[in-house]
Amino acid sequence: MIVPMTEEYAVRYLDWSYPEPYEFYNIPRAHYDECLEEVMENLPYWFAVIDENDRLLGFYEFSFHEENEEKVMEIGLGLCPEETGKGKGLEFVKQAIAHGRRHFCFPDGPVVLRVLDSNQRAIKTYERAGFKVYGEQKASSFGKPVTFLCMKNSGL
Repeated sequence: MIVPMTEEYAVRYLDWSYPEPYEFYNIPRAHYDECLEEVMENLPYWFAVIDENDRLLGFYEFSFHEENEEKVMEIGLGLCPEETGKGKGLEFVKQAIAHGRRHFCFPDGPVVLRVLDSNQRAIKTYERAGFKVYGEQKASSFGKPVTFLCMKNSGL
């Protein structure tokens, strides 16, 4: 079930702990407060994915901007550590896109996302969902240099 993000769900998300080689996605304690503040300041664009027992399974984050004079919906998403690697990713991605299109009245047009270039498991899932790499972005994440692949899907 997809529900609006709350502070309680955001705190649960920030406490997730991924094993290697996915530890990049663990929020360092030193940055916990700023990350929580960022989520809370953008609540209308964040959603929690929960099960019938109110267990946080994942989250979706949406933003909208122009790329090459075209309006795009950008998605950020995360599946809780216990649910990764179980073949649920493709449906999770499709659900994110469908929810964003419905909720934000964005029935068509491209969907973009950014993924850590070393996260081959996620890249394969996004490719199966119809995304293709169209660029890369160098960034700093919590003081460490990283490279994200920029991926686009105009078919879902």
